[in-house]
Amino acid sequence: MMKIILAIILGLAFGIALDQAKASYPQKIIGMLHLKDFHLMKVILFSIGFSSLLLFILLSLNLIDAGHLSVKTTYAGVIIGGAILGAGFAIGGYCPGTCVVAAGRGRKDALAFLAG
Repeated sequence: MMKIILAIILGLAFGIALDQAKASYPQKIIGMLHLKDFHLMKVILFSIGFSSLLLFILLSLNLIDAGHLSVKTTYAGVIIGGAILGAGFAIGGYCPGTCVVAAGRGRKDALAFLAG
């Protein structure tokens, strides 16, 4: 039960962070993909750098077992799936996470994207 509660709390926090970063606005995502609006790209790059640093620190302090980390092998299904996800991302202006946040804000286009 605690894992479910923790997942809900972390999911809400992540959703709020996505909304604050304006990632739930398709025009921001499409602007980033067209290389016209760099706000969201900066947020993503900062998040990757910060989480990498935090992961390195936690690994150094032996608070995380490195056995849980692995690089997955690449095969045709991963490449095809990534291409389909990327195409949907570019066409709809949402990724699976951001459309849930936008749907929570009541956007009808996000509800349609989520149903798709």
